[in-house]
Amino acid sequence: MRKRRKTEVPGWKRRPVQREPIEYNPDKRDYSNRDLEQLADQLLRAQAREVNPETGKERGIGGEDPILFAEHIYQRQKREILNENGVPEPGLVRGIYNRTHPEGRKVNSPEQRKRNGASWYR
Repeated sequence: MRKRRKTEVPGWKRRPVQREPIEYNPDKRDYSNRDLEQLADQLLRAQAREVNPETGKERGIGGEDPILFAEHIYQRQKREILNENGVPEPGLVRGIYNRTHPEGRKVNSPEQRKRNGASWYR
């Protein structure tokens, strides 16, 4: 059995499990909470794949109210920086991301980023 580190919180950063699709039956009334959540996911994914008649493109999951599925939340949680209490560190949200080190990675200048749509790092 793997020993848990201090910073780990039970259930944190768990990879989502792929399950077999559930067939919806309108007469059935005793769906479990897990089944209802899976049915909602299936419905949202099906609607995201529908083609919008106005544009001729798939609707997608973006827009005014974007949809976050379990795998998106998992990817976000993988990048969280935890402190000793096992929660995301709120102090890391303020401006230290764009610092460079003389021996570190090269960065694009503001002009290069604006002109070419480049990212921060080369």
